[in-house]
This record gives sequence, structure tokens and C-alpha cells, in this order.
Amino acid sequence: MPYAEPEDLPKIWHKVLTTNLQPSEITTFIDHADNLINAALARRYSVPFTGDPNAAPPLIRQLSATLALLEVVDRSPATPEWVLRKIERAEKLLQMLADGELTLPGVTEVTTFNGVRS
Repeated sequence: MPYAEPEDLPKIWHKVLTTNLQPSEITTFIDHADNLINAALARRYSVPFTGDPNAAPPLIRQLSATLALLEVVDRSPATPEWVLRKIERAEKLLQMLADGELTLPGVTEVTTFNGVRS
């Protein structure tokens, strides 16, 4: 199960950006965002976090819904500045999580001992 649900996108983004999207497109975009999140955080956390979007850490769900629109934004030749800033903030938060500058409350970090992850 994905970290976000299709209904989360209109909550995060103005409807003008999501109105013309088909449900299958939204699901694909969320999958791509989740893959990005998992790749960025795999060294720190055991990913995927959970199969239930309602049980995923709230910040992860928010990042998933925010980053899902990357592909829509990339296709638009005239993306508004506020949209670009919102995506940049999400990417920065993801990097801060990966670097250990931020922590996900209630989520156990992966530990390594002699190169073995646990």
C-alpha cells in the first residue's frame, strides 16, 4: 500500500493541479514518490514503513502526497513559483530526514553492527 492516498493530493495541492488527473495517474505518481522516499531513507529506516497509509508517519504521508505532483509540475512549461518552492521544501525535508537532521517520531532507525543491518 502507498504512503498517501489519491484523496490526499487535493488536500495538499490546489484542485487546479489535480482536477485533470486520472485516478490511475495519481496512483502511479504516488508510487513514484514513495519509491523516491524509500530510496532516500533506506540507509536510516527500515522501508517501506507500513502498508497502511493511515499508519505511515504523518510526515511521510505528507511528503508522498507533495512529491507525487513532481511529474505534473515537470510537464508544465509555466509552473508557478509557489509550486516550485513547495516541491523544493519537500525535497529538503526528505534530505534532512536522510541526513539525520530530522527524525521521525515513533519510528525506529536501522542500526548496523559490523556492516550488518538490523
